[in-house]
Amino acid sequence: LADIYHMKETGDSVVNIEDLKGYLLHAHISYPVSCGEMKRCYPRQGEEYDYQSFLKSLRAAGCATCSIEAATQDFSLDAPRALDLLRQIDKMLEDND
Repeated sequence: LADIYHMKETGDSVVNIEDLKGYLLHAHISYPVSCGEMKRCYPRQGEEYDYQSFLKSLRAAGCATCSIEAATQDFSLDAPRALDLLRQIDKMLEDND
């Protein structure tokens, strides 16, 4: 399991994910910076954190599944916005392959 929040907390580089090819089955993504009382929030904007490098490394490692693990105060607002952002990044990475 690769978790962007724990990787940030421990100072692990996302490029290390690529070394796990064949072993990495799932990943967790979030905005891994404190959001008030919440330790991690739903991704909101591509500029707030380097999600692209994380997702690119997951692709290189062959990790096919990734879920959002984060707190929210408004799921109906945050979930669709995060999903749209992650789909945009995924499409961009796919177009660059």
